[in-house]
Amino acid sequence: MSAGGGAPTDIRGTIRAIPPEDYAAAQAVTREAFGGPGEDPRWLASVAHSYPVGAYDGGRVVSFARVKPYQQWFGGRAVPMGGVASVAVAATHQRRGLARATVAAALDVLRERGFAVSALFPATAPLYRGLGWELAGDYVWLDVPGALLRGLGPVDGVTLRPAVAADVPGVLAAYGRLCRESNGLLDRGGPFFDRSPESMLAVDSFVVAEGPGGVEGYCIAERRNAGHEVAVTAWDVVGTTPAAERAVWFALGAGSSTARTVRAKASPDALALLLAEPEVSVHEHLRWMLRLVDAPAAVSARGWPGALSARVDLDVTDPQIEDNAGRWRLAVEDGYGTLTRGGDGAVGLGIGTLSALYAGYADPFTLRRAGRLTAGDDAALDALATITAGPRPRLLDYF
Repeated sequence: MSAGGGAPTDIRGTIRAIPPEDYAAAQAVTREAFGGPGEDPRWLASVAHSYPVGAYDGGRVVSFARVKPYQQWFGGRAVPMGGVASVAVAATHQRRGLARATVAAALDVLRERGFAVSALFPATAPLYRGLGWELAGDYVWLDVPGALLRGLGPVDGVTLRPAVAADVPGVLAAYGRLCRESNGLLDRGGPFFDRSPESMLAVDSFVVAEGPGGVEGYCIAERRNAGHEVAVTAWDVVGTTPAAERAVWFALGAGSSTARTVRAKASPDALALLLAEPEVSVHEHLRWMLRLVDAPAAVSARGWPGALSARVDLDVTDPQIEDNAGRWRLAVEDGYGTLTRGGDGAVGLGIGTLSALYAGYADPFTLRRAGRLTAGDDAALDALATITAGPRPRLLDYF
């Protein structure tokens, strides 16, 4: 407040990079917003691998956001992605425009650090949508009857056994194949994922499916006593062959007499196709958002349908990043894409809508009905639908 008790001082101009000596104060701000224990050394260490920004009032941190460096898979290629996380404003400084200003500062960091795209999990969509992010994928926990999973096996030609250190390269290769065949998954490299055998094996249950090609699948789960039942929570379920896919799900359902329900992160449609009865229910469904930070770089970095030759002209608006705005020609040829200046602007859309299309989350006709794009010529939307078709984007990691 002012000295006379008037309007609060506008401190949005104080937002800057947060130095290590202020990390603990920043954590206190996030704890107000999200809860959690007191000072957490692991959280503080993780901030050191991020790019944190925040506002100051009287030398005290009063808002916070950070950019976490990742690689995110689209179309069979990994794209440099900055994950925006831990966005919080102190309770004493709410409703002063600090949240928007702090996220805008994080957007500046994304540009400066050369991230082609950015993803985040929104606590409230309007804040991020107003700065160019849009809904772009799913993060889903499913519940499935253990008895149905038990009905998937045993599976010939696949051996299920506990994982050992020598299996880790094969496990990582199996996950890498899943990334190449999916949209949206993180590559799990970099500072936020410990891929050492010691860390990866320090779990309750880690089973691999071994076939003629070596490790062809795996599942990582936790089994805990829950009264008269066993609660099974599966963090990763990956199969690279039909037999391995059935085998790892069978392994999760093997104790169905006591574990009547298995909770897992997976695609509901894929699992329903695998089961005799599609009795799959959604326990939790979060949607994440994506933003193209450098639109031409994002288009050239990801993979596109290999057997396709197509182009469509766009007229893009982006109030935050002028370099993304204007008329562009999106062209795809032999699995590669380019976004070059020019064209007649046949499809008008904002950067958020382009981000949702880039991810493959929504088709252009649905977006037009939602009032998110304009096009006088359906042929242009047909071309755009063909270019952006692909697996429904999802994440298996929350950040």
